Amino acid sequence: MEDNFATTTTNRETVPRTGILLTCSMYNWTGVSQPGGFVGDAQEMGAAYFDTKPKDNALVWSVTGLPTDALLQNARIEMNLKCEDSMCHNDGYGFMWDNNSCRFPYFRQWTNLTSFGNWTTGNIKFVNISLTSDIKVSADKTLLQRIKETGYFHFLVGDDTSVDYFRLFYTVADPPSSSLVSFSCATYLLGRTLAKTSVVYSDTTSSTITNIIDSASYPFTSTSLISTANSDRNVTQSTFKFYITQSTRFWLFVPSGVTLGWISDGGWDSLTGASVTTTTSNTATNRTFVVYTKRYDGPRWVIFGGASSSSSAVSPAMFFVSWTFAQALIVTPSNPSAVCACESTGDPHYVTWDKRRFDFYTPGTYHLVKARDCTFDVQTLTFKYGPTVAVNGIVSVRYLNDVVTLARTPGAAGALWTGSPVVRVNGVIQSASVTQGGLQVNKITVDQWTIVISAVGLTVKTVAAGNWFHVYPTLSDPSYQRKVDGLCGNCDNNPDNDFMTPGCAIAINNTATKLTCNQAADWGVKWTVPTNQLVADLSVLSSTNIGSNSYSSCTSTPIIQQCPSLIPPEPPKTGTTAIVIEPQAPTTFVSCSTSGTPVHCGGDDDHDDDDDDDNDNDQPPKLCTWRTEYNQITLKCTECANSNLYASDDCILDICQLLDNGKTIGNYSCPPGPQVCNYTTITKNVTIGSYDWATLDNANPDGVAPSTPACQDKAYYIPLGWEVAPNDATSKSVAESKNWETACLVVEDGNTFATNTTKVDGYTGSCPVHSCVVQPVKTCYHPNFCGTKLLLRRPRVPQCQNGIIETGEQCDDGNGIDTDGCSNTCRINTNGWICVTNVKSYTMYRLCQ
Repeated sequence: MEDNFATTTTNRETVPRTGILLTCSMYNWTGVSQPGGFVGDAQEMGAAYFDTKPKDNALVWSVTGLPTDALLQNARIEMNLKCEDSMCHNDGYGFMWDNNSCRFPYFRQWTNLTSFGNWTTGNIKFVNISLTSDIKVSADKTLLQRIKETGYFHFLVGDDTSVDYFRLFYTVADPPSSSLVSFSCATYLLGRTLAKTSVVYSDTTSSTITNIIDSASYPFTSTSLISTANSDRNVTQSTFKFYITQSTRFWLFVPSGVTLGWISDGGWDSLTGASVTTTTSNTATNRTFVVYTKRYDGPRWVIFGGASSSSSAVSPAMFFVSWTFAQALIVTPSNPSAVCACESTGDPHYVTWDKRRFDFYTPGTYHLVKARDCTFDVQTLTFKYGPTVAVNGIVSVRYLNDVVTLARTPGAAGALWTGSPVVRVNGVIQSASVTQGGLQVNKITVDQWTIVISAVGLTVKTVAAGNWFHVYPTLSDPSYQRKVDGLCGNCDNNPDNDFMTPGCAIAINNTATKLTCNQAADWGVKWTVPTNQLVADLSVLSSTNIGSNSYSSCTSTPIIQQCPSLIPPEPPKTGTTAIVIEPQAPTTFVSCSTSGTPVHCGGDDDHDDDDDDDNDNDQPPKLCTWRTEYNQITLKCTECANSNLYASDDCILDICQLLDNGKTIGNYSCPPGPQVCNYTTITKNVTIGSYDWATLDNANPDGVAPSTPACQDKAYYIPLGWEVAPNDATSKSVAESKNWETACLVVEDGNTFATNTTKVDGYTGSCPVHSCVVQPVKTCYHPNFCGTKLLLRRPRVPQCQNGIIETGEQCDDGNGIDTDGCSNTCRINTNGWICVTNVKSYTMYRLCQ
């Protein structure tokens, strides 16, 4: 391929920088404690690009958009490095955050890496750095804990080393119990496996699965169960919603003879002949459940047992559910959404994220940009100027408990506010750039300031110019696009739905590029900031705790986290023209109290009202709280969750049952948790034509298939330089030419080809005809039929623009277009693009958008 380490200005890739990196004149990693006692260094960043750079230059960039709800698992960094001096092994890498004042609390030399050795000018090395749980960035904080707290990190490669590409990979645990919200006050369990002897709670007493007739097309044995921990207060009602982050297949088990309208309306497929039989523990009564299945694409909420289109009641029958990551084809990620940009300028004129225009002249304090989960809030106070218009006077940005406020000096009633803005952080006046928590406040001039929240990709530029106070927010984190609102709209690339209320109603159906003033006024006032959430007001400028008060108030009275209309819709059912009608959350829930009064136990009170009073009580009852050992139980289960990723609810129930049997907590051993994906090395392959061919589990091409079909024991990432073989005549010929230690090989679209094994006399059976590849995370695969293996291929000669990311490439989108984020030399093209990190499913990939 062409030029791994670019040397010309046109081909070099500029590093992405946010927060404190925009203001540091020098980066310092001297005296950082590490093996070998290396004294470290301090360098400026005179060349803000990857690739070939001058020596004695720190290379620092930001990695943002990381999860804050769980620790990263299996995290590792891949880089391709080039030495620009005679002793690059003395260089190394480090981690830093905005509150570290341009000094790296963690630094390690390259020589700390296993088998790294000495290297010198012109040498190129590929490194793989594991981010393990024992890496500490302070006396009481691990690296992974700090990333979870902040959602980002700044990364150093210093100071005589160039970088060709950088990738961060990680996984997170299966969905936590908070991903499931019950509308019927029952506690639901996640993480158990559907198998004979599995316990489900589908009636007034617990039931055990005693027989399974599985589906050949969509097998559900060993999938993950969702079941109640105890029976609902009323067994005729069971409704919940479950949040998925990626493509997921569900199986629905319904008592035989029961018909539920929301199942047929929702396009669920009946699995003819499949069933599950349960036996109740106290009466030995058998019950047969018929089985339905459906695939959903995430991220989204999936509602089970919700009201039909003609009823507000909950489901009239109990059922249980299982799920697994969907059988997946090879899917090329769509081009990420562009960075959203909004404006509030002049008196004031607004341009939403999606380019709708309006003028809004009613004085007040408004949410310009509000994260619906309360994480951040940009508020503007507008004052009356003259007889008809208004002007921005105060701009405040809150991130969690911290707030920065920029306020001009008020004039007389109806007169201008004047002067350079007075900047306060948590009530304290600031005259220079400063960092507070995740807020980076950058002084450009006395009249121009920029506020950056690296963890969410939000930047707010403010400019005081003459009579006006202009505000320019931008939002680059895709995980918050579609989940923000306010006067800037919702950032979903659809201008027709920009004017939503807090209750998710579309207030204005006018599709004109610019609204009338009356339309804007009627809608805009609905985004007035409630008094208990104000951070942009003269009365609170000097308050030191206004940020924490506002955040606490917001989280105690949340609005809808994501408007249902902004969730990607379900496609029509395959093979039909029938319209799929998804169930709706019930409007009347089961009573949680002994008084019999219906109360809201969970979900979103989405009545399209225009207030902020959509109270949610999403937490289901806890398990085993009546036991005196409850605190010791939770401590043990926290240990199991951290060490083995074993679901806490399952663990609590396990121990409670153990105690019921006269045992102690000391008798309990943490079960093995899920291992989402693993790394593999290909050592056994065959060269045919212009490709090397192999299987994902590294089978011997000439190896004989076992008499009993073997199952791939783990899910594996596709190794660098390899791809899943396409469905074409060449792949079919390669499959048939060797035994491959199996009867069937799976190719790109999920189809299978028979191997040479099937030609042996006496062979009986056939290859599955349905898609049979499970893709737990991106670039991670697991055939879900025994006796099948995944066929891979690798070009014998690496080549840019072949669609395969090979060693030395940052990207490869398979085309020669130089302006789509991936250049025609397979470099991430940052000209006119902003490099960000993007969380997809359970794995993060660094994309350029």
